[in-house]
Amino acid sequence: MDIRILQSKLEILSHLGIKSTDLVRMVHCRPRFLNCKINVWLNERLEYLEALFGSRQVLVKAIVRNPSLLTYDFHNKVKPVIAIYESMGLSKGDLITVLLSRPTLIPRTTLDDEKIDYIRKTGVSKESKMYKHVVSLFAISRIETIREKVMNLEKYGLLEDEIFVLLDVLHLF
Repeated sequence: MDIRILQSKLEILSHLGIKSTDLVRMVHCRPRFLNCKINVWLNERLEYLEALFGSRQVLVKAIVRNPSLLTYDFHNKVKPVIAIYESMGLSKGDLITVLLSRPTLIPRTTLDDEKIDYIRKTGVSKESKMYKHVVSLFAISRIETIREKVMNLEKYGLLEDEIFVLLDVLHLF
C-alpha cells in the first residue's frame, strides 16, 4: 500500500475522532480495513451516519465496533437496510441500539414476506422493548435456519403458531 494513501486514511479516521487505541481495535477486528476505499462517498456517508446516530461521538463508537460502516456499499446496502428497519417501525433509538449491538446487521439483513410473517406470529407489538430484537434477529437469520428451528420444536408436538407465541411469552429472544 502506498504510504500517502495510508496516511490519508489515517488522517480521515483521526479527523473523525478515532483514537489510536480504537484504530488498533478496528484493525484487529477487520485486518484488511485499511486496504479498503474508505473515502468513497465519504462526506455523504458521514453526514448520513452522523444524522442517523445523532452525534459524532455515537457515530465513532459505531465505527469502532463495525469499521465496515465506512466500506459497505452506501447506496445499495447501507441506505436500503436502514430503510427496511424504519419501514418495520423501529425508532431511531431502537435502530441505533441494534446497529451497535449487532455489527453484522447491515450485510446480513434480508426481509421477505415469510420472515415478516414470522415476526407477526410472535405477537410482539411494535411498542414492546423486545420488538427491535425480534425484528433484527429474524432479519439477519437465514430463512432455512428459522425453518429448521421451528421444525425441531414441532417434533415435540408444538404447532408453529404456539412456538411463536411461546417466544413472546418466554422472552426467548
